[in-house]
Amino acid sequence: MKGFCSWAEAVSSMWRARWDEARAAATKAEDIAAWLGDRNSLEQCRLVLMSICHMTGDFEGAVLRADEIILSAQERGDLRHLGASLIAAIISLAPLGLLDEAEARLARFSAVASTPDAELCLLSCRALLLRCRGDLEAAVMPAEQAASKVSLMMPMVGAYTVYTVAIDVHLARWEAARGKRPAIAAEAERAAARALRGFFRCSLRFELCAPFYHELKGRAHRLAGSPRRARASLERALDLARRLQMPFPEARAHVELARLSPPGAAARAAHFDAAEELFEQMGCQPDLEVCRALRGRV
Repeated sequence: MKGFCSWAEAVSSMWRARWDEARAAATKAEDIAAWLGDRNSLEQCRLVLMSICHMTGDFEGAVLRADEIILSAQERGDLRHLGASLIAAIISLAPLGLLDEAEARLARFSAVASTPDAELCLLSCRALLLRCRGDLEAAVMPAEQAASKVSLMMPMVGAYTVYTVAIDVHLARWEAARGKRPAIAAEAERAAARALRGFFRCSLRFELCAPFYHELKGRAHRLAGSPRRARASLERALDLARRLQMPFPEARAHVELARLSPPGAAARAAHFDAAEELFEQMGCQPDLEVCRALRGRV
């Protein structure tokens, strides 16, 4: 009973981005489960610790945790835990630029995704890897299929994955088409707006989604030609990310704020400097290269 209470406390704290509390409670529950030899509960505790790693920018730690769970869940034949750990591995490998490793886990996930929620996450993971490889047009369909079917009852990691991937794909497509292909740009703008509405509801339920929501909303405002609204959303994202100790959305908010600053401005350089430092700390080489390209020095 003590183990379950500690696990429940860990989950509640994680949803509210209380990382130290969540980590301490999950570790306590993990120790109890290990002492009891309860592998199911042990995996549940490690799933929480894995999610904490991912959300706090420790993507390498999240992959290590995920692989540990994958081995255990596969031995027990627990498809739910296996699927959840494979999702976490994929979405943590992508920002590290380890796309071949992510593809290998995606192939394994496609063989075990048997529930509606798992199938939506599978679509999102496919879209994510296509987006990372630069194939925006191919990423649109799976991203939109997943986002159009997500429900408010979907678990946190699944909802976060579906919405962030879909919005990022639509925003990138909008930016690529803006001024060149107006019909596609308009279609991408509408799709991004739909997904942002859903993610807003998700961010009200899970506080840890809020920094991602405001960063993505700020990007949408920039693309729509509303720099004042963009800056307000991005500064909100930056404030939340710092307070909640979530360096990935913090770094991306810095990049967007730099893009809103005029060339040569001290604020522009400061935001790019902060973003580069954070991306380097997390090992996010693809984002670091994008940041440097936008800055004008690769």
